[in-house]
Amino acid sequence: MARGFDEILRDVIAGLRTLETLRNREFLHELLLDLVELEQAWRHLDERAAALARRVAELEEKTALAGRLVEDDGALWRPGNEEPGPYCLPCWRKDRKLILLSPAPTGGQPSCSRCRHRP
Repeated sequence: MARGFDEILRDVIAGLRTLETLRNREFLHELLLDLVELEQAWRHLDERAAALARRVAELEEKTALAGRLVEDDGALWRPGNEEPGPYCLPCWRKDRKLILLSPAPTGGQPSCSRCRHRP
């Protein structure tokens, strides 16, 4: 017995719905993969932003410190209640590292443990 037009049309519509469901699943899967990729990129950018914020804070601290340092006799000193120094002038000028000069064991001039500078 031959199938009727209505029956064939119902089967075609059901087939199209199944096909559309498969296409939607594929599309949703692609969107999910894109979302995972975007989340990874966001995490990387968030970590980078945090690192940059730490670097900015460090530079701001060094800038504020530079305004308080006093140069005298080839070394740097901190005025006030802070650890006064002396600090290595070449290390500060070259790398902005504040290195406390070590006292000489024989009572001579202090020296830098990093670059061996003696003021």
